[in-house]
Amino acid sequence: MILIVTDYSVAQTAGDYRTVASGNWNNPAIWQTYDGASWLNAGISPSSSDGLITIQSPHYITINSSLTADQVVVNNGATLENVSSFTIPNGTGTDMDVNGAFILNGTLTGAGTIEINSGGSFDWASGYFGSTGTLNVNTGSAYTISSSNNKFFYDSGTINNYTTCTWTGTGGVYMYNGTPAFNNYGTFNINTDAGFYNYYYGSVNFTNEATGTVNKIGGTGETSFQSNCSYNNYGTMTVSSGTISFSGTGYNYGIMNTTNTGILNFPAGICHVMTGATFTGAGHVAITGGVFSIDGTSSATGCSLDWSSGNMSGASVFNFNSGSSFNWIGGYFDVSGIINVNAGAAMTISSGNNKFFYNNG
Repeated sequence: MILIVTDYSVAQTAGDYRTVASGNWNNPAIWQTYDGASWLNAGISPSSSDGLITIQSPHYITINSSLTADQVVVNNGATLENVSSFTIPNGTGTDMDVNGAFILNGTLTGAGTIEINSGGSFDWASGYFGSTGTLNVNTGSAYTISSSNNKFFYDSGTINNYTTCTWTGTGGVYMYNGTPAFNNYGTFNINTDAGFYNYYYGSVNFTNEATGTVNKIGGTGETSFQSNCSYNNYGTMTVSSGTISFSGTGYNYGIMNTTNTGILNFPAGICHVMTGATFTGAGHVAITGGVFSIDGTSSATGCSLDWSSGNMSGASVFNFNSGSSFNWIGGYFDVSGIINVNAGAAMTISSGNNKFFYNNG
């Protein structure tokens, strides 16, 4: 089967718009409108009250003032950049189809759906994602979170990543005023020490789906998922460089892997370790606070689990398999289930810190 991807095209209807040059969106001179028979020079720039709005190649269009528009198509080879406030309502037809490039440097709101299609690209360089709708970054597209500018993720919108997302630069993602969601079905490469940070009341739910892979591949410091960021791992998370720390409430059903230079840290919150969860690799898993709750039969293979503070709890079974080690440095052992340190694994009880062993474990 051969799949041929072409630009979005439909028969023109009266009220449609298209670009004829690069420039600012609010400049009527860069637009033509269709009157039902022919294309005419536009008297005003388009908005949500108009029909299909097409950004043609090779035009570079900048949204430099507040705009509400839907049925927007960015053709292959064209670019749309938002440096102001762009609202995409859930209106008639497709709200926004991107076959070219879409760059966010302003504020994005609205209940509409945005599709970044194969061959297209989305760069979140700065600004506010405050949509109540959905952004789908589809297989075959390019997705970057870039620059030193901070980003703000709020309201109740959803970002679904089905491609490879690469996060670079020092700018963090701050959550406030709402419960947005980031769902990773593809690959999420963290090439920075920036993180998901608390800002003001909001919380984000980060889910690595069963097909998803999260890799920290750059930065020797810490990428922090702070307390307002809940997390769910059904796929694979790998720390190859520096540290990933989780301070919120999360559920691990999948694989958390650390290489010999990587650290996975749980300094606060509750990590629920569910049935089938595994901790692997040659690196370190550090429990430095919070609660590490063994809620399903799970295991460690190859890695070192270093527990220095907080509570280890739960009523299920955790197996330290051959090549792994369990280092009890401090904390409260409140497990009512079973910890098995199996043949080929190692356990040490060390340091001058008191340890507390209670319940029925």
